[in-house]
Amino acid sequence: MAVLDRLILFFNHCFVQFNQTKFIVYCLLIFISSLTFYYLLMLFKTSWYDRIPKVMRPYILLNAEKSDTHALQIGGIPFSIISMVAIALLFYWFPYLINPQQKDILLYSIFSWIGNLAYGYIDDLYEIRPIVKLTFQIFLISVFSVFASQIVYPEQAAFAFVGLVFLSVAILNGSNLIDGLDTLSYKVSSVIYLAYIILAAPVVNLPTLFIALACFLIMSGFYFFNKEPSKIHLGEVGVSCLGFSYIILAVLTFLDYRKINPPFSALTKALLPCVILYVEIFVSFSRRILNGKSPFKGDRNHIHHILNNSYRFSASNASSIVAFSYFIFIITALYLMDRFSSIFSFFILTGFSLIWSLGLGWREWFKNDIQVNIMDGLLVKKDIRMISYDSLADFKITVNKVVKNEQKKDNSF
Repeated sequence: MAVLDRLILFFNHCFVQFNQTKFIVYCLLIFISSLTFYYLLMLFKTSWYDRIPKVMRPYILLNAEKSDTHALQIGGIPFSIISMVAIALLFYWFPYLINPQQKDILLYSIFSWIGNLAYGYIDDLYEIRPIVKLTFQIFLISVFSVFASQIVYPEQAAFAFVGLVFLSVAILNGSNLIDGLDTLSYKVSSVIYLAYIILAAPVVNLPTLFIALACFLIMSGFYFFNKEPSKIHLGEVGVSCLGFSYIILAVLTFLDYRKINPPFSALTKALLPCVILYVEIFVSFSRRILNGKSPFKGDRNHIHHILNNSYRFSASNASSIVAFSYFIFIITALYLMDRFSSIFSFFILTGFSLIWSLGLGWREWFKNDIQVNIMDGLLVKKDIRMISYDSLADFKITVNKVVKNEQKKDNSF
């Protein structure tokens, strides 16, 4: 069945099951809440600035250090709060659409969602070390996975726990990497949420529809304040909660497909929309290691940065190119999934994404064939030392004038 036909049948079926007016009110309420929340953040920075106690300003008006426009870096807080409110409204207005297993998954996610909000805000405030951040991520995901693994795959709960922790932490970190330009997170997340809605259609997974649609509407409100030149950034708190929303959608998708497909087939369907995140983290870690750098050390050599800096596209256009390319890849994969299998389409999508990333980035990533930092000990002579430029984030040259005694004597005549 064609992707478009599947969506039409899905929405026709949905409108039969629940009150259409209440659904429209639900969507409008979320979108308007998002716009209002982000507008209030801008008022705090402008008109209401003097009303904020001085002691509170550093905690509320947290500016992004790398932003040329001094954008606020707490844009993820509205996303996180409104997302949890959207789930609460789903329980209150449409409880009959949620089966007991889905209800348990959503309830178990609350603690981890709040935890992501808390540690993300702390990271934005104090820039915690990567290893500490990773520890927080593993802990929060482990708490969620302990309960979720008992539901999604009770036959092998221990195996499911380990797999869920590993795959979820990769999604969180991949979401962080896909957040370097204005509107990039919005455009890429829109493609991912659309993919989950399409995957929800054959199994009539209504909670996935509601959550994906709600998150898309929240991000749509954020877009008006994130478009170039950006006034608000998601920050670490935003990308963490954005990534966690993907994890919840993946678990809900796997839960329904597990009933009709073998486990590995259901897993590839659940993870299909997140392939771009896995490819980004694999490529980023690989190129850093090959260049003799720590895989956890941040840089500006991601594909979106290359499009922006090397190919001279604007931030908005570079973001659109990344998102549109992934949209074409994932629609192709969904089409192939109907013709062949989800496993085949998953690897095709991964291959397309890898080839596209390597094709655009190879020349920028591997300019030098020899990594001189490996031979540091042999390349030292007196006070001159050769180092790889990739090992430096920035540098400053200071020239000190030295006058020898002989010169002083010559100049004295």
